[in-house]
This record gives sequence, C-alpha cells and structure tokens, in this order.
Amino acid sequence: PPADWIERALAAAHRHPGAIVQGATRPDPDEGDLLYAGPDVHSQTIDPPGPWAETCNILYPRAVLESVGGFWEGPPVAAGEDTDLAFRARRSGADYVGAPEMLTFHAIEARGWCARIAGGWRWQHVALAVKRNPELRRQFTLGMFWNLDHALLPPALAGVLLAKRRRRWLLLCLPFLWQRLPSYGRGPRGLARAFFELPGRVLLTLVEFAGFARGSIRYRSPML
Repeated sequence: PPADWIERALAAAHRHPGAIVQGATRPDPDEGDLLYAGPDVHSQTIDPPGPWAETCNILYPRAVLESVGGFWEGPPVAAGEDTDLAFRARRSGADYVGAPEMLTFHAIEARGWCARIAGGWRWQHVALAVKRNPELRRQFTLGMFWNLDHALLPPALAGVLLAKRRRRWLLLCLPFLWQRLPSYGRGPRGLARAFFELPGRVLLTLVEFAGFARGSIRYRSPML
C-alpha cells in the first residue's frame, strides 16, 4: 500500500465510528506493464463502497466482527465469504461507507489458462452466499444472471442448436460474441488480438456458466 495508507485508514475509521469502511483499490502502478501482457492477467479496481465489499481494502470494527462471528466458513473454497460477512454485519446494524482517499494497490497477476478455468469453476459456490443473502440478487442481471455475458449465453447456445435446421439462427450468437469481444482499438493489430482472444473468452464464460448451474443445483439457489 502507499506510505500513508495506515494514516488515511485510521482517519477514515475515526470519521465513521462503528462503520465498515471500504477504501479504493487500483492495480499496482509498479506492475502496470503486466496489464498489457495478455488476457491471462488479474488485478482489482474498486470504487468504494462497492456492492461486494471485497476485503482487499476494508476496515471492520472489532465489535462488529465479534457480533457476527467473523467470516463464515461454509464454502469449501473462498467464494463470496467477504460479501456474506458484509451483509450479515449490515443486517446487524453496521453502516457501510466508502473512503476513496484510503487507496491501496492490488498486485497484477499473470495467470495461465488452467488457473483461469479453475477460477471460473470456483464461482459456483457464490450460489450458497446468494442463498444466505437474497439481497445479492439486486446486483445480478435480471436478478438471475451473474453478468450480461451470462444472460446472453442461453440465446447463443439456442442459436447454435437451431442452426442445424436454418443457419440464420446463428444470428442469435452475435450479441453474446460482441459482448465477449475485448477492445484493443480499431487498428489491425488490436482487432487481430481481440479475435484471437475471443475463443478463450467464450470458453471461460461456458465454464463459469456450467459452474453456476452446478452450484444452483447443489445449493438449491438458482443463478446462472
């Protein structure tokens, strides 16, 4: 974190006694070149207070943590436990506020495809957090889909199946493909890179979607 992070965090805590305080998070500028290294890159950009209450830069009063029993340890892997904690704390009466000046940096991690696929499959356990905190559905597309990519996937899959009869049904795939197409500018190199990465992005969405379907059945909490 920046050298003044602790000072700013303490000041924010004093301004909001008893509240959960989330600071801003940005990719580490010292590793900025990695952002353009390829598609297998992960970091965090958070403008507080975010709906998910990520714990990479957040303050909880000890009394609040003790009153709700700390992190819930139900999921077999880390997936939604930070958001679950925030929702339980807020239901107990704690305020949740943002402190943009409490800035920290998140590492920029270059991940391989195996790690990305495993990460996508892991999100199935978010369905359990949603079951415990139905208010989370307000953050989903149509209250059901993790994001717009997932909402556009079923029509695309239907288009692929129906194309066996009439090829025009493939038009149903276009909104999904356009949504998943990354943007690297309109130059030849940018377009070539975008189309080169598109199949991998589609595969990742399919894995996430299948994971959520499995989680929906496993935890009896429908979400895709």
